[in-house]
Formats: sequence, structure tokens, C-alpha cells
Amino acid sequence: MNDNQVMHAMSIDDAYHTEHVLAHGESGVTELVTIDGAGPFVRKKIPCALARRTVWSMLADCASPRLPRIEATYELPDYFVVIYDFVPGTTLDTLIKKQGPLSPAAAITLARELCDAAEELHAHGIVHRDISPNNVIIAADGAHLIDLGIARMRVEGAIKDTTSLGTWGFASPEQYGFAQTDARSDVYSIGRVLGFSLTGIRPDDETYEHALGNCLDGAPAALGCAITRACAFEPSARFQSAAEMAQALNSPSTPKSTEIHFNSNEVSADKASNNTQKPRRDPYKTKAHALGKLISKLVLFTAVLAGMLAFGAIAISSLHAAQENDGNLVASPQAAQSNDADTTGQASVASNNDHATAKLSIVESGWSTEDGYVHFGIGLKNSAGSAAIAFPTVKIYGYDASDNLIFADEKTYSDIEPGQTVYFGDQTGNGTAPARIEFKAVEPSGVALDAASEAPTYDIFDVVESNGADGMRLFSAKLKLQSAPDGFDKNQVFLSAILRDKQGKIIAGYNNFIDCPTVGSTVPVSVDVHNAPTHASCDIYAAQW
Repeated sequence: MNDNQVMHAMSIDDAYHTEHVLAHGESGVTELVTIDGAGPFVRKKIPCALARRTVWSMLADCASPRLPRIEATYELPDYFVVIYDFVPGTTLDTLIKKQGPLSPAAAITLARELCDAAEELHAHGIVHRDISPNNVIIAADGAHLIDLGIARMRVEGAIKDTTSLGTWGFASPEQYGFAQTDARSDVYSIGRVLGFSLTGIRPDDETYEHALGNCLDGAPAALGCAITRACAFEPSARFQSAAEMAQALNSPSTPKSTEIHFNSNEVSADKASNNTQKPRRDPYKTKAHALGKLISKLVLFTAVLAGMLAFGAIAISSLHAAQENDGNLVASPQAAQSNDADTTGQASVASNNDHATAKLSIVESGWSTEDGYVHFGIGLKNSAGSAAIAFPTVKIYGYDASDNLIFADEKTYSDIEPGQTVYFGDQTGNGTAPARIEFKAVEPSGVALDAASEAPTYDIFDVVESNGADGMRLFSAKLKLQSAPDGFDKNQVFLSAILRDKQGKIIAGYNNFIDCPTVGSTVPVSVDVHNAPTHASCDIYAAQW
């Protein structure tokens, strides 16, 4: 961009008045804005390196009322900016938590409207890849599909297209790295959303299948058949288009359409709505949960095992600040507890099958909040046994000051070799700041165990911390791929920036993906953080993805 273009873009950006910050993190900033009394609109500022301009350009040509209507796009020095219309309503997730599951007729109406939105995207070559209850707004005129943050253009002949996995339980099996996503991937997600809307239970919950069976008992056969076919593991067995699924849902044997009702006082944009319902206590207290989860995910894990890219060796470099960061100070309750969070996984869990054993433990963890969302850093170790842990998984629970559960999340990473410790920076939460965070390592067993293998090695050096625009803190370095095993064909590196206080305790974590260099070569890398909490040092880690 030349100086005139920068000045023009900044003048446009300054004309908007920010009414409310809806969300911000590594993927950008989302705000509710007005301009000259018009609006409100949603303004999404996406870091230039993450912007998928073709997707937003093609979305502007989409005519479906079920999709965001693009008002403008422009470039700033550090951000690609999209302005689109604001839809007052509530997310499907919040609606069901507050009012309970939908009737079969209302659920079918919802699914048809999502099919209409998806079909329009597919006609323009876009695959949404994250159709989930948090990305569906229920408004007065029906369902709206939002958040194209990990959407991709369909590319003919590509083997795979993703390192962003979508929402666990709703993302299609092929999104885990072994095949390219296409229209049938979104069909799968719509089928899962349809099941969730009928049961009120997430598909990755061990009780989902039983609850869905109860909901479909006595319902028109076409409804159950539509869900079963949409959610087939093999893409060729699904509906081959969203339009085909909508046609099946229009069968005379399915209930007539009905409106989906919600409390008109609930207003939401993107993922900004807060769940104020008093949540249940920890739903994972029983030992049966781990077994049920393993069985329900067996087919998916088998395919993921064949295709998911492995993390490799870890490289670390420390940057110690001469003085405290001048960024926003994190509220003391969170900062003080950052390394005092309940980490049940630190007691470690062991698992074995007929031929392999491994032990996953949490060696340290810490967190802080920003606008209610949690940025955490965590160290995971495969501390015993001869097997690699193929799917190291951590459950995360957030509790309020009264020790009520306000959110539960699950993060799955990739291979940890025997004796290896890896660090990850990540984000979780639902917009409500927790008073306490609990991390639990999930017992690795069965297909979550794999044969040990050689890992690539990295070196990270010349780390520099600097200020960027709009409150960004830049953690830059150089990364060298020192060695790799024969046949090494990985193409992404997962970078984590782990911030620590003066005592060396973790207080936050962030991440970024970069292209993997060739063996022996060095590339510049960075992790850019918006409003980083006050910290004394930053450790940079690299792991193969």
C-alpha cells in the first residue's frame, strides 16, 4: 500500500464509531460499529497474514438472506477489514441452553435454512467448515449462518486444505487433515447441528446417540434418515449437496415448517452472546465418560490417525523483558491464580492397550483473561511408556466465584513422543471471565496411542519483543529446521508464545501457524498478541503440525 492508499483507508476506518467490542484474539478484532447514525454494523479486523480475501470477495456476491451482507472491505497496514450487516438475535447454542431443544418441525426449519445458506456459499466455491451452534444466529426472520473465519475456497485436486479443525463434534472427519473439505463437509455439520437442536446435547457427548434415538422415536422416518445420511463417515455416502439435503427434509413425511421462537431481549452478533443460565456442575465426573468418549470417537480417530499431521520436536528461546510490559494489566485474581489453577492432570494419567503404554501429564499451566476469554499456556508431557500419544487431549473447565461451572472445553493436539514435553498457547471460554480454571489430562488409550517415531528438531533464536499498531505486541524470532527424518513431508509449524511473570509462572499463551522451512533453512516467524498482559518474559516454542 502506498501512502495515499493508507491515508484513504484510515480515514474510512476512523469514520466508524465503535459501540462495543464483541471479541478479539489472535484471529482479529470484531466490533459493533455505527457510521453517521447508520447501523449498527459488524466490523471485523483480520490480521493481513490470516485474511482470506477471496472468500470475503465471493461472499459479497452471495445473495442469500441467511448469510452476512457485506457492506465494505478495505485494507489497513496491519489488517484486512470487513464491514457487514448486524443481525439482532441469539446464537442457537444460547437459545437451546435457555429454552431447551427444538421440536422436530422447528429443527427441520432450521436445517432447511442452513442448507439454503450453505448452498449459496457452495455455488460461489466457498466451504464454510465451521457450521456449529455458536455460528448460527436465530433472528426474527429465521436462521443466519455467520463467522467465515476458517472458510476456504474449494481447490480442485488438493489433497488437504486445513490446519484449522473447526468445532469438535460438528466438524466433519475429513477436516482433521487427511482430505480436502468440500460441500459434503458442510452437509455433515448441518446434520450434526440438526441432531443437537433436537437433543440439546453436543454430538461429542457420550449421551448424544441415545438421546437422539429417543427424539427420533415416533418422529417421521425421513428425519432420522436425513440425519444418518448427512452424518455418514464417508463423504460419498452423504447427501452430495446442501440442496439435496434440503430436498430430503422437504419430504411429505417430515413435519411442516414452524417458526423458531426466542426471547427478543437476547441480542447477539457473531460469538458475543453470553450464557447467563446457571450451568451444570462438571459433567465429566464419572469414569464411564472416558470409555464412552473413546467408543463414540473410535471411527473418527481411526481416520484421523491415518491423516493427522504430527507434532515434532520442541524448540525454545527465552526473551526476558528489562521491565514490565506497558500493556493492559490483567486483573489480579486471574494473574495471581495463573499457576494455581486446578491441574488434575499433573497427577498424570496412565493408559495401556495390548502392545503400548503411555502416560500424559500436565507439567505446568497458567492463564489470564481478556474480555472474558481465557488465554492459556500449558505444558504436556508423555512421561512414561514406549508409545507416542497420538491425540493428547485436555479438558478445560471454567468456574465462577461461587464455583459454578460456566464453561467446559476440550482441546486435542497432535503426537507427543515418549519422554517429550510440548507447550501450547491457546484460547478458550465463552466471554464470561472465570474465577478459577481446571485443566484435566484425558487418559490416552486404544487408538490414541501410536508407535514412537523420530521427530524433527528446531532452533529458535534472535527473539525480539516490540510494539505494533492498535495495541498489538509482536514476538518475533528466527526459526531453523535443523533436522528431520527421511520422508518428512510436513508443511506447517505450530508456534506458541508462553508469557511468564517474574517468578517464571505462566500467565498466558498464544499461537500462530507458519509454513515449515526446508531442512537447514531459516525463516522469520512471529506471534502477534493483542493487548498482551503484563509479563516479565516470553518463551517461544515450535512444534510440527
